[in-house]
Amino acid sequence: MEDRRSLYRGLTLQELCGELSRLEAQIGMPHAIFLFSFDYVTERLAYRSFHVDTFLGSPPDEGRSLLTKEAALSHVYEEDRARLFHFQAIVLDLLETLPQSVRETVQTSYHLRWLMAKTGEVVWLSTIARPYTMTLDGKLHFDLHVASVLSSPPAHRGLEWSIRYVDVHGQHIEEKRTFAFLEAGLTAREEEVLNGLLMGSTVDQIAETLCLSLHTVNTHKRNIFKKTGVTSVSGLLKVIYETKT
Repeated sequence: MEDRRSLYRGLTLQELCGELSRLEAQIGMPHAIFLFSFDYVTERLAYRSFHVDTFLGSPPDEGRSLLTKEAALSHVYEEDRARLFHFQAIVLDLLETLPQSVRETVQTSYHLRWLMAKTGEVVWLSTIARPYTMTLDGKLHFDLHVASVLSSPPAHRGLEWSIRYVDVHGQHIEEKRTFAFLEAGLTAREEEVLNGLLMGSTVDQIAETLCLSLHTVNTHKRNIFKKTGVTSVSGLLKVIYETKT
């Protein structure tokens, strides 16, 4: 990720695919490392390594068709996917506020869970990403992600992301956030209710989504609080959402 060309060069989709294909041929892609690129003008997948489909068990045409971002990331664990989209929105907002020279230094990293299409097995991906081309007014056009498969889950067992760049004064700035997953012995249904609570849904909304009675959802909610040692949703957020700077 160190050899950066100018961000402010116009690239067509065909030119982008040509550059990334040549990059893969040059570095020789190991079986468990993949390249991804998204087009933020069309909100679609622009490029994905050929061998990612075989490894992850995705249909072979997914790697080359211009899928939407949501469709391209449909195999990402649901909870991680929502947080990844939130992270991407933060990065886009940041890029628009940074001076041109600083945008050249931006690099992000994250890891998350991916569900294998055929087996349903969960694998962990660790990814480094950066802007690949941008417009002069700070709008991201193409980005570049280099993803590798982890041999074992990370210690905190949650989605973690970071943003790094060098500001106009030469200072290295880094922001990290970790979404830690509870290991409190929750049942599958309690985890579904927990996810709803963390996404800001009301008990009524969770009951409707899961086709449960209000009494049942409230019972699950009480059990979640008891197992996690908290007394409110805000308490859950303090356990789940840890911010590091």
